[in-house]
Amino acid sequence: MSFEETNNDIESSQDSKPKKKPNRLLLALLGFAFLVVLGGAIGYWVNLQSISEPPPVDDPRPQYGVPRPNANTTSQPEPVKVDNPIDFGALQAINPDVHAWLQVPGTYIDYPVCQSLQDETFYLDHDLEGNYYGPGTLYTELMNSRTFSDPVTLIYGHAGYPDIMFTTLHYFNDTEFFNTHEYFTIYIPGHILTYKVVSAYVYDARHILNTHGLFLDKKVLAEYYNYVVNPDSMSKNIRDGVTLKPDDRIVQLSTCMENLMLSGNRYIVTGLLVDDQLTY
Repeated sequence: MSFEETNNDIESSQDSKPKKKPNRLLLALLGFAFLVVLGGAIGYWVNLQSISEPPPVDDPRPQYGVPRPNANTTSQPEPVKVDNPIDFGALQAINPDVHAWLQVPGTYIDYPVCQSLQDETFYLDHDLEGNYYGPGTLYTELMNSRTFSDPVTLIYGHAGYPDIMFTTLHYFNDTEFFNTHEYFTIYIPGHILTYKVVSAYVYDARHILNTHGLFLDKKVLAEYYNYVVNPDSMSKNIRDGVTLKPDDRIVQLSTCMENLMLSGNRYIVTGLLVDDQLTY
């Protein structure tokens, strides 16, 4: 036999042997090991990130140098609003000087309040539409804010006309009426202001705001507040136990005397602001 025949027989015998198959178990183990290593690497990276950044504010763990929200702090509820029964849009379409509406229970006082930008005394003898009218219209002066935010606000109105304007304000001169009618209400755009009647008395003819320098001096205001709850008038009704603090706000309803012998004096009913209800 020749060398080439011998070599061919050897190669033929080698080709006839079965080929070795790959070990699937080994491959699965290698794959699992790779996933374990990859997962560890990812976890390590995430841990590094958490170390380099502060924990979120809702994290229960102690935090240093990171402000935490006060556990006792609660969000403030939205203020409750109610409907305003006075249609100021309609009123101001008739007359833009209208800025409030006054109601005094037990009396016939249920009127708009005006403030002229040109003439302080215009509404002494003019109606809501600007026509001449003897009984006039309730009004405030320019030295008072239309929002009733001043320490002392004066509303003026005539008396002496049967049951209109401030004629029935004199009901408060009766002690029983005074004791049983404690409140009056002022409506303004966006607010319903409730006042507690603290006193009603005869006062002299002085202009209150001018005489007291618009109450810019706190000492003057304190002295006047003390007088309001304890006036030296011979004709007065006062609410027992009431004191006025420096940050209180009062409204004084001022009218003339029906008694001609006292025509130079004023009759004043004072209300202390006790509630401010927001409206739509």
